[in-house]
Parts: sequence; structure tokens; C-alpha cells
Amino acid sequence: MGNKKVQALPGIGKKNGTQLRRRGIKTAKMMYGEFLIKGGNGKKFKRWLDSKCNANDGQQKACINALKTWHDNHQ
Repeated sequence: MGNKKVQALPGIGKKNGTQLRRRGIKTAKMMYGEFLIKGGNGKKFKRWLDSKCNANDGQQKACINALKTWHDNHQ
């Protein structure tokens, strides 16, 4: 995950990535940190993601699945 740009995460893309960067979330690592702050809880993270960039359900699921997969493979 490292210092990849936030828009590199599945489901984020350019539009959502721009909105997240404006709110201070610039890297995939920062998104992963928010995921951990939410306790890895998909519902809490979905609400947070929706509030930050209005990501739709499919985008939210793609992002959460990627973060969960990374977490499972690196913890």
C-alpha cells in the first residue's frame, strides 16, 4: 500500500480521489488508517466514505474489499 495515491484504491478513482484529497486523505495508507480507526467495520467505514466523497455502494464495496484483503494478507 505504501504511499500510493488514494485514487489507486479500487472504487476510488479520480473523482472520489480528488474529493478525499481535499479532505486531507491523500494516500492509500491514510485510507487504511481510517479503516483501522473504524475497527475494520465495513458499515462504519462505508458511512465515513460516503460522507467524505459520496462514493456509491459499488465503489464503497470495492474499496472495503481491497482494504480487507490487504489487511488479511499483511497482519
